[in-house]
Amino acid sequence: MTGIWLRGLIRRRGAQLVAAALSVAAAVGFLAALGTFVGVNGAHLTDRAAASVGVDWQVQVVGGADPAAVQAAVRKVPELRSAAPVTYLPVAGFNSV
Repeated sequence: MTGIWLRGLIRRRGAQLVAAALSVAAAVGFLAALGTFVGVNGAHLTDRAAASVGVDWQVQVVGGADPAAVQAAVRKVPELRSAAPVTYLPVAGFNSV
């Protein structure tokens, strides 16, 4: 019974079946190509994007440590461009408006 139905379907709508099969094959091929592109180039794109971004390191001095000694140690880091001490303003608390 299924064979009769399938033969009639191919005979009457053969061109539509071929077009549908080709459309599905093209979609699968496109998705496979896109997946391959993302898999191969994903890490390289991230590396290239991050290569031009400078890194901003911040060092917090714990209580009791000598800030001048910490700054002297930080200045010994290779390829350091600049180092500047900063302080924080003590506040009692924040309120939302």
